[in-house]
Amino acid sequence: MHKYFAIVFFLVVVKTSNAQPFSFDKKLKPKEIVLHPVSKTDKKKGKMGIAQIAQVKDTAYYFCKGMGIYNPMVVKLVAQDKNTPVKVSLHKWNWKQASREGKTKKGDYTETFVTEGSFGIMVVAAAKRPAIYNIYLYIAKEAPPKIPSAFKNAKKNN
Repeated sequence: MHKYFAIVFFLVVVKTSNAQPFSFDKKLKPKEIVLHPVSKTDKKKGKMGIAQIAQVKDTAYYFCKGMGIYNPMVVKLVAQDKNTPVKVSLHKWNWKQASREGKTKKGDYTETFVTEGSFGIMVVAAAKRPAIYNIYLYIAKEAPPKIPSAFKNAKKNN
């Protein structure tokens, strides 16, 4: 009986967690920014996602999934209004704890990092709405880890 309960519980939790990343708060409706191959012929060039947004509420939530631990990731937000800063925060585990955060400077926010799985983007436009901006996501091709050589050059004896 306990075996079946554990299996059913696992399936329900996994299915629910796939429906909304980072929290089970039903009030939050994060939008997925879908990544597409940069090149249709060469899928090793990376993936890119673009979202054009006119944000009318104070806070907006987005998420992206499909990163590998060796894929460098670039997040760029470009706001139409260069004089009004927009707060951007990146979230790995939940919406209450930001992993990285900052504001647009002259309408631009850029962050480069490496993560695995998925992450969230929270955008707060408190000063002026609608806030019109684009979000650009780019995942580069997998970069192999740097492994130092086990061999050293021998010194010449005179």
